This record gives sequence, C-alpha cells and structure tokens, in this order.
Amino acid sequence: MNNYFENFEINDEHKCIVIEDGIIKRNSNCYWVWNGIFSGMSHNGNIVMYLSSLKIKDCVFIIPFTDGNINRTSYDYFPVSWKHLIQPFIQKCKNTNKKLIICTLAQVYEEPDVYYLYLPLDDNIFGNGLYHSMAPHYVPWEQKSNKLCYRGSYLANRMGQCVRSRMIRMLLDYPEPQNCKLCRLWNNEQYTFMENELFAEKEFDRIPFQEFFKYKIFFILDRSFFAL
Repeated sequence: MNNYFENFEINDEHKCIVIEDGIIKRNSNCYWVWNGIFSGMSHNGNIVMYLSSLKIKDCVFIIPFTDGNINRTSYDYFPVSWKHLIQPFIQKCKNTNKKLIICTLAQVYEEPDVYYLYLPLDDNIFGNGLYHSMAPHYVPWEQKSNKLCYRGSYLANRMGQCVRSRMIRMLLDYPEPQNCKLCRLWNNEQYTFMENELFAEKEFDRIPFQEFFKYKIFFILDRSFFAL
C-alpha cells in the first residue's frame, strides 16, 4: 500500500494530494489546488495541514487538483480521470481494508461506492477566521452602492449552457446601470463570438474581493454545481 501511493504515476491532468493515515504521501509542486476570486486552497496550506494533523488511521484522503464534480461521468471544468486516478485508489483501499475519501468542494451528485469530504472554501478564512479576513475591508452600509456587482467566466457546461451569460443579457435591459459582467479569465479566445457588451473591459476583468464590499448587493452564480 505504501509503495503504491509513493510510486503512483500522475501526469499533469491527474495531479492530486494523498494523505494516508495522517501522513502526506504525495503532494505537488503546483501551488494552487484551486484559486478563485473568493477562495483559494494551496497544496501546503491550512486545509491540507489540518487534514494531515488529524492522524486518522485506516483512511486515505485524495485531493484532486480541481474544485469539484468528481465522479465517473463528469468532464466539466477541470476534469479528473476517474479511470486513471480514482479507480486504482479504490481497488487498493479495498485490498487493504482502508476507506478512500475523495475531497471536493461541490458535487452535482456523489458516487455510491466512495466517501466524500466537503472541504472549506478558503485557506485563509479556515485558518484565521472570517472576521480576520474581512474586517480590514469593512465599508459602512450607508456608503455602499445600490448597484448589483458580479463577475464570472463564460464556461458552458457539457450541455452547452451557461446561465451566467443569460443572466448578464437580462441585466443589460435593466433600467439602472449595474457592474455585472463576464470576465475573460480562463477563456483565452474561445468565446470571441460572444457579444463584447457581456464582458468587462480588460482592466476590470477580474476585480479583487475587496471591491465587492463597496456594494449592498453582490452574488455568486456558479457555472455547473448549483446554478443549473
């Protein structure tokens, strides 16, 4: 079992962190497991270190480098090869009577023959608390804007749908101006056919989370896990 986890070959598409019996048996030189505007988990951050510190025996935690939807048939977002990454761990854990726990951020559905652990959203908030992370950026309510604020990439799901673009189109007809746009981050030039008016200007493409504290209303519209 130990040799298996230490020697298991994982290419760039199958990167993962493996914690067996509380010991980190495999890690990655890639810093971020995921990194978004409101969330970030690093390969050696508070969340990974906490899981390791629990020293849970007869358990293998596997953390694929994606933020969710880890199952046999999903190829959304950053895909995980179930056949080449997950299935070998399932078999080895069965052979050694250990529990395999797949760490995820969100799932459309769960596979019935494995365990899932839903991870915290952000290393900094998990390690230091929400107040520590947000208090320095406090804006009094009366100073906040009444506009709506939103940013999100155009990433269609496997059915070719994107609820985000539909929402932005609807807001274009709203009588009051809003700060709601799609951003081109992660898109490259894949969606050049889309209307330019749906996208933010380059310098406002990805705004820091502190910017959202200036608004009374902002929202997160997920691409595939919850929104559809």
